[in-house]
Amino acid sequence: MHQNNCLRWSQGKSSIPTGNPTKSRFPAVPRELAARPTPSSFPYSLEHHNHQRSTISPVRSPPIRKHRPRLKVSLRLLHVRAHSRRFIRPALPGKLLLQGSYSSDLKLMVSHNANETAYFVDPSAVSKSDIIAGIHSQLPDAQPSIVDYITNTLYPYIFNTSLYADPWQLRDLSSAEVSFTCNTRFLASEFSNRTWAYRFSIPPAVHGQDVAWTYYNSSLPSPQIDPGIAAMMQAYITEFAVSGNPNRKGLPEFPVYGSKATLLDFNVTGVALVGDDTDNERCAWWQKALYF
Repeated sequence: MHQNNCLRWSQGKSSIPTGNPTKSRFPAVPRELAARPTPSSFPYSLEHHNHQRSTISPVRSPPIRKHRPRLKVSLRLLHVRAHSRRFIRPALPGKLLLQGSYSSDLKLMVSHNANETAYFVDPSAVSKSDIIAGIHSQLPDAQPSIVDYITNTLYPYIFNTSLYADPWQLRDLSSAEVSFTCNTRFLASEFSNRTWAYRFSIPPAVHGQDVAWTYYNSSLPSPQIDPGIAAMMQAYITEFAVSGNPNRKGLPEFPVYGSKATLLDFNVTGVALVGDDTDNERCAWWQKALYF
């Protein structure tokens, strides 16, 4: 009975067979299958199901040629779109945006956190050699001249600037810009008058922290979340999803990103309008994707 049950399960039946197994409408289990040991766990385990199915599925599977025409059509459509409308290119998204290879009739809402990579940067690995090794790890295709430019021009190992006060801040800034924050700049600058951008600055403002605020449920209160600010954030997002514009009555004005690179900053006191900190020469260089 156990073997017949397994055979029926492997043939795609979702219900467990009942009644006298000798009267099953399915064929008898082949001798080579019956001789195989069965798992000691529940007889309908995924492992056993896959094992039995792999043995008999070639008999029941439709000929693969039935799917080939559809696959050819799909690939041909992709090929045509890639060459006629320039939607698909072998380049990084930032560079495609810079080249104008994108659909221009979109409206965007983008965001980043104030301290995206604070939890990712090892405070004990902040020597210049550590930073160079980190660049090689993040950008394995970068030529030596590119790595040299990154470490000596974009982020020089000098700490008397307004950008960073110590080696850890240097590595934190460089990691955040190459991995997260500059990407929002690429989008916002190309869709400047159709983009609304915000920054999440509520401490510690690390990568992913804003998710709890975005999906905050007032029936499950949390001492780390301000319900009023969370409700405001959710209102902007849902209004944008509904109408294509996050502004609505009762909310502070949320201006478009525009030529002034304006962000709506969520902080411990509420919201404020600030300039985008990713509107800088470093992000402009990253968008060229010279390291790729």
